[in-house]
Amino acid sequence: METALAEVRSAAKGGRRQRAAESLLLQLLTPFLKGEVSRALSTHERTHLDREDLLQEALERAQKLWRGFAPGWAGPGRTLYPAYVVKAVRQHLGKVLEDSKLIGPTQWGRKLAARARRRMKREPAVTYEDALKSEGADHATTLGLTLGATRADEREAELLADERDEEQAEETRQLELGSVAVAALRRLPQREHLAVAVPLGLSRVKLSDERLARHLKCSLPELLAARERGLATLRAGMSRSLEA
Repeated sequence: METALAEVRSAAKGGRRQRAAESLLLQLLTPFLKGEVSRALSTHERTHLDREDLLQEALERAQKLWRGFAPGWAGPGRTLYPAYVVKAVRQHLGKVLEDSKLIGPTQWGRKLAARARRRMKREPAVTYEDALKSEGADHATTLGLTLGATRADEREAELLADERDEEQAEETRQLELGSVAVAALRRLPQREHLAVAVPLGLSRVKLSDERLARHLKCSLPELLAARERGLATLRAGMSRSLEA
């Protein structure tokens, strides 16, 4: 964690190296953030936000927190950064959940929901959503009651649900790709690692190809060949990750 913090703080602001280091930090923090999401859901009032919604909120809040933290406070081999992040994320999730309390349904909606719950007791295999539909709820009403809201316009409900799903999928995909790329780059042999990382701005070393070749004690063609091998390895690793 301390190494990743040092990397993100020493990189050029907004550069690819800094973004890659931020992705690695988020990857390391994710287990702590998932724990905070579970805690928030268990201690706050019911909300229409689900676990993935809150995890995305936690990831977004945690992404830039390194700017206000000085590494090394806990001494060699230890770090206070996870505790620092957890405190900030806990406060943020509390505010998010406070603003996202369930809206009380209408009397009509409560009666429909009660009939759906009774149907679920009679038929254990039936889900809440299916029970609502069986009781005559249209798509918008089913979505609204499932999320804890009152009735909604059907077209608006569909658009909001689709937009949220697409945004979450793209954010998750970008985060996963960044983490996979950083991890794969670190596993490359030194020559291939530097041949790829230096021109992309992902290394502290800043050299031209000619000077980098001298630094690695190889010829320029050998450096370019190492770069091709490194890029091919990265592409293959990321392809396998996407297929998985």
